[in-house]
Amino acid sequence: LDPNFIEAFSLGAWHIAYNETVDMIDTPEKLKEWRPSYGAWLGEKEIFYYRAVSFLKEGIRKNPREYRLYYDLGYTVYAQKLEDHANAVKYLTAALHHRHDRWVPRMLYRSLMLNGEHEKAIAGWTDYLAKHADTASAPVARKFIVRNQGHLAEREARKLLAAAAVDRE
Repeated sequence: LDPNFIEAFSLGAWHIAYNETVDMIDTPEKLKEWRPSYGAWLGEKEIFYYRAVSFLKEGIRKNPREYRLYYDLGYTVYAQKLEDHANAVKYLTAALHHRHDRWVPRMLYRSLMLNGEHEKAIAGWTDYLAKHADTASAPVARKFIVRNQGHLAEREARKLLAAAAVDRE
């Protein structure tokens, strides 16, 4: 394997995380086993996701300036398969430190939202909208700004309701 053949790492991780698991059911929580090497409770299917993580990290070690590997790790595996948005944010942020395609920040802002970092998501989408106001993605940016504002309003409402409940006691 050519260590600089980026597509081999991307495609290999895709096969591990997606094609190898396509016919597998998600492992029920009670059947998962502790895997110290991964630091997580996993079943057979989930082990494949972590193998894809390891494979992409190997690619990143060999190609530290290649945004596509950070993107694949952050979005394709952590966000989509593991629903681990904290790690998705970490690797999608790393992807932005390198020359990248225009759609990479959008996936970061999505993961920020799903990770509960609504203020950062709003700031990102607002900046994105300012740079791409005349493109087809502008309505998407506006929609996500409003969605994140709604999440912030819900969070504030929950705080106020909790405070009111304490006052009633």
